[in-house]
Amino acid sequence: MKPPLYVVCDIEADGPIPGPHSMISLGAVATWGDHGEVDSFQINLEPLPGSSPYPPTMRWFEEEAPEALAFARRDPRPPEEAIQAFMGWVRGLPAPRVFVAHPAGFDYMWIRWYIFRYFAAEVRSPTLEPLFIDGALDLPSLAMGALGRPFARSFRPDLPAAWLGGHAHSHRAIDDARGYASLLSHLLARAEGEGDG
Repeated sequence: MKPPLYVVCDIEADGPIPGPHSMISLGAVATWGDHGEVDSFQINLEPLPGSSPYPPTMRWFEEEAPEALAFARRDPRPPEEAIQAFMGWVRGLPAPRVFVAHPAGFDYMWIRWYIFRYFAAEVRSPTLEPLFIDGALDLPSLAMGALGRPFARSFRPDLPAAWLGGHAHSHRAIDDARGYASLLSHLLARAEGEGDG
């Protein structure tokens, strides 16, 4: 079986759930899990029709990450166009592909919701290769297993900052995806018994 290509994704959104709120930025890094970057993708999205920002989320951005919010508002594309571009980029990568995120439950939910909203018929087609192996790899869960620690102590703030590979956790989607791709490499090395990588 061919080794999988890991597609490490990070999204920024203007609220907690898709539909009432919108994804505003999507970044992704493709890696074999060996500290190397195969390719990357970054796009900003216009709000969904009829959606509105969630005030607590926007207050957090304005107080904690105003530069990330300004970055996410640069040159946004219509949601359907942005997701089509992302899917095209993914399909151009070697298969099989594994979706990776931190936490996967959040980012995978958003991206899957957008894909099914705009391209449900395509992703359900039996003649097309799936975008990803079913499911998603959750980095805190991988850290829990690889490091033998409780789940509650397996998130980014609990892990060595150096494992982010010098990428600041800026809340710019592409920056965070790069940091998580580096973290993935360290955790895979630990899981495979190869030390810190």
